[in-house]
Amino acid sequence: MKSLLALILISVVVLSCTDPGKPEGTLRPAKGGRNYGGIYRQNETGELSSLDPARINDVTSSHIVINIYDQLIGFDHDLNITPLLAKRWFISDDGRTYTYILRNNSRFHDDPCFPNGKGRTVTAHDVKYSFTRVCDTRAKTKSDTYFRDKVVGASAYYEATRVASQTGQQPSVKGVEGFVAVDDTTFQIVLEKPFAPFEYTVAQTSMGIVPKEAVEKYGENFFQHPVGSGPFRFVSWTPDSTCELVRNPNYWDVDEYGNQLPYLDGIRFSFMKDDKMQLLEFAAGNLEESYRIPNEFFADIVDENKNPKEVGQVQASSCNSTWYTVLWNGHNRPGLQGQTDPSGLQLRC
Repeated sequence: MKSLLALILISVVVLSCTDPGKPEGTLRPAKGGRNYGGIYRQNETGELSSLDPARINDVTSSHIVINIYDQLIGFDHDLNITPLLAKRWFISDDGRTYTYILRNNSRFHDDPCFPNGKGRTVTAHDVKYSFTRVCDTRAKTKSDTYFRDKVVGASAYYEATRVASQTGQQPSVKGVEGFVAVDDTTFQIVLEKPFAPFEYTVAQTSMGIVPKEAVEKYGENFFQHPVGSGPFRFVSWTPDSTCELVRNPNYWDVDEYGNQLPYLDGIRFSFMKDDKMQLLEFAAGNLEESYRIPNEFFADIVDENKNPKEVGQVQASSCNSTWYTVLWNGHNRPGLQGQTDPSGLQLRC
């Protein structure tokens, strides 16, 4: 049985004899020794079921969706809560009311659903619309349990939409009482009773904010024509083949040097089902990472203390010691120098 190190050594021989696939695009220098450019090539062994955040409940879809949409808040690389669309937030003394203050420089991606095809500013009304939709059975939601029996009025609205979907009538309840857009930049959530982990609920991938215009324009096909405000914009999805995203040039975030994020020009997802084939493609230089390593290679990437190893030009990375990924070392990977932390890629766990 070949070890991971053997695969890497084989790949070095192959790469020395051929011109390997490289991340596409020309690198452009940025401040602080960083670079812009490159297409990050990533494989998913699972099936992509939907690009609508309200309708996802699988890992593969989450890995892609999180790059297209921003939530109010998210997770950093240590799984701590971090600001996204909300620049700050407060919790009332009784633990029932969460108030989020949105930044005013977040925009939805350019798309034909908007006038003149230009994306607009994300507002608290979009958050209310998106969260209400998560509680609506007519949207084929798979995330309603995050809010039902927690947010005031969420269960009543869910039940009303369930009945409406059967009768063809409008719901008897017009919305979720506990979702309040105070103004364009202030959004409140009122809980039935305190629920300490609720911050983590709001940070879930399925809480991505969507524009009403896109949902109405694409209707049932919204799940395969997503419009968000995240670091990457949707280009195409060919089932069981590829899904391509490109850099959002209007993304709000910057790095410590003032460079606008993301650094990458895009992400290309492939859908090989076999873990070993994925690892071989990685070793051949055709992928930037290999996610979820086959069991027979586990000892090659994790030491006896379950800490990730570094092997030659590749390094292992763990996500809260749960999943392990083999990555090319950014200093050595052709086309990604200066991008040891792509930062445009959201944390995918």
